[in-house]
Amino acid sequence: MNWHKTNLALIMILCIIDIFLAIFLYNAYKKTELVPDNLIVEATENLAMRGITFDKEIIDTKKHQKYVYLYSADTAFAKEMKEDAKNSSPSLISAIAFLSGISENDETNSIKYFDIPTGTSISVTDREEKVLGSAAITGITGFEYTSAGFDSTKVAEIIKKDKLYADCSAKAQKLPSIIKSFFEKTYGNTVSGKAVHISQYDGGKIVTTLLCADGVYVHNMILSFYIKNNEILYVEGNMFFDEPAKDTDTRITDGINILFNLPENTEGDIYVTSQHLEYTLFEASSKQNYLVPSWIITYISSENPNEEKHIILNAITGSSIERVLY
Repeated sequence: MNWHKTNLALIMILCIIDIFLAIFLYNAYKKTELVPDNLIVEATENLAMRGITFDKEIIDTKKHQKYVYLYSADTAFAKEMKEDAKNSSPSLISAIAFLSGISENDETNSIKYFDIPTGTSISVTDREEKVLGSAAITGITGFEYTSAGFDSTKVAEIIKKDKLYADCSAKAQKLPSIIKSFFEKTYGNTVSGKAVHISQYDGGKIVTTLLCADGVYVHNMILSFYIKNNEILYVEGNMFFDEPAKDTDTRITDGINILFNLPENTEGDIYVTSQHLEYTLFEASSKQNYLVPSWIITYISSENPNEEKHIILNAITGSSIERVLY
């Protein structure tokens, strides 16, 4: 064995690893910096003068740089889906193909579309016309899938209760491999899911997940799965029918300075109890919807100390986002 060549190869491998690590750390540094301490003190004092107070531990004082995503889906009906589903809703086709076990090449013959008052009902069959499953899409993001022969009534009731636990402050749990594969097959690496609640039912698991874009939760995008024997039998919630496209990369308002956009002198003094950076899907025009980084802020006012309120602030403009699309 030529030890000189072996050592040289190991050195080269270590150098390559060091280069990749340096690039990773540099990109992380570029995307996340800290607000200087003196500015935090100044902002805290100015906010207090406006009647806005908080425990310093809850405030995110990092400087984030995040993408804005364009999402142009509209409520689809059967005729349009039949003619253009592969182009207009490729993630939907990928999801249904994965769940039912068909090839995406068989989509034309295996997936049939029917109008319902709120959107589209979908039937999936094999080449012998045996029903494999059914789905429904409603609104901008509503989705439901049931495997053939499975009674989803009880599971749907449990999912409704489990969604109460679907909060971004909940500790993420290990995502079952079959659900991880579902997200990878459906979206590649733009959209993913994090399990925030898992319950047991009839020998299987009900897994409540929050959707994420760029590693950040999407506000109220909840997708729940029932899995048994490593098979997904039922899915219900909100999902993207096409993978959102990166539109712009921008620096956003940090967590302490965004508080200056809270309502002033309308509800007395304000005490902020929590804040989280999430994405919010909102309508910019009739055909253009955007996923924008937003601050979800929870607070109580001196006028109503027993009532917790929430506000969604656009992290780029600071304006309030009132109409969320789900």
